[in-house]
Amino acid sequence: KQWYQRRVAITAGVLDCHKPLKDTFDFHENRILASPKLMRRSLSIRSADENSMINSSTQSSGDKAVLLSYQSYIQCCETKTVEELCLVSSDDASPLAYKVVALLRLIEVIGEDFIVEGMKIVDHIQHFYKIVEGDWLVLRLCGGYLGKSVDSLAPSLATIVVANKAVCFGKMGQEEKLVTGPLHPKLLDEIFHTLLRDQDVLHVCLQQEFLIFLAEIIDEAPALFEGITVLRIGWIINILAEILLNLGILLEYLPPHSLKRKLLELLSGDLTTSYCSQESECFLRTRILNGTLGRVPNGLYTLVWDLLRTQPHLTLVVMDTTLTSADMAGVKPGEADFALKVEAFLSDGQDSITRHLLVETLQVLATAVARSPELRLRETVDVMELLERAKVNKNDSFDDVSQKVLTVLVKEDYFAVQGCSIS
Repeated sequence: KQWYQRRVAITAGVLDCHKPLKDTFDFHENRILASPKLMRRSLSIRSADENSMINSSTQSSGDKAVLLSYQSYIQCCETKTVEELCLVSSDDASPLAYKVVALLRLIEVIGEDFIVEGMKIVDHIQHFYKIVEGDWLVLRLCGGYLGKSVDSLAPSLATIVVANKAVCFGKMGQEEKLVTGPLHPKLLDEIFHTLLRDQDVLHVCLQQEFLIFLAEIIDEAPALFEGITVLRIGWIINILAEILLNLGILLEYLPPHSLKRKLLELLSGDLTTSYCSQESECFLRTRILNGTLGRVPNGLYTLVWDLLRTQPHLTLVVMDTTLTSADMAGVKPGEADFALKVEAFLSDGQDSITRHLLVETLQVLATAVARSPELRLRETVDVMELLERAKVNKNDSFDDVSQKVLTVLVKEDYFAVQGCSIS
């Protein structure tokens, strides 16, 4: 209750949202750590300024170097030969994160048992994981590769499931794993250390952190998650990284307590306000936030259910996914199973903005049929194509979206009355 009152005060502008949250989770404190020394040193990271985590890092030589983003290091290493990668990994002038990315690239090319400077590559990674201090990108990369896990993952997932939310793991744009119920810790570990490790070793640790953060926040402030059925962690990380990069911050270098604070600012809308600061961008800001979180308008699932009930011949299409009256079989409009089917249908949205525009287009279509039940739709309606034909701008108001979509529906004979087209 006190936490929620604090959020209300922040929204009202009477409390500073940048003050540290109590009881924040330090990802590598409560893990199976390589040494007690690392645990003691990690405690001091809480007081570090997050900007210092972005702009510089202490190297073995004692000098400080400007850090690049994780993706920049990957791009640099992808074009290098084995010999060049070995040079990077052994160069004292190279940022530690650059060395680790080079080592991980070497593992992809020739395996973890390859010898570099008298040690196997995997032994180098274990060594960095033991000695690193303050470089959270290195900790996450090494921990992800070495298969480290947090003990509280299964309880965190259970907390989210009890709140009637599903969780989707996976990097945005790649294969995702939908979880709708509690999982045994071993099964959950398989998702992180098989699916995510194959996609991007950084996401092994990042998605563990975000799972715990989301569980903590949903337990303390469930109102922030209203209208959300599926939490797609990869999408949330992607948009948060994009917003922070626009503000000059690299997400992968932030310590866990700073990440949780930024996630909270994203959920409350504070962060998107700074990302889209112009008043004219308010609709864009809403679509970014709601599309990323998978938030839909109240009553959308019921509207879609009624649409399929009154138009039993109808097949809705988005990319390669369809939604038909057969998906209503055995479920009621308010049931989670039907909501998950609609979410799976909408999941082919290419990005957060497109996803939410698809939601709005589907809402307009379903509302039009609900208000005029005598109308009959085509047998197949491609919602993505309808959105494209309407030439909707990403910053249009919902009223403008409605008008443009309805105009296309009428002019291009999507509707008919008693077999006659509407002119």
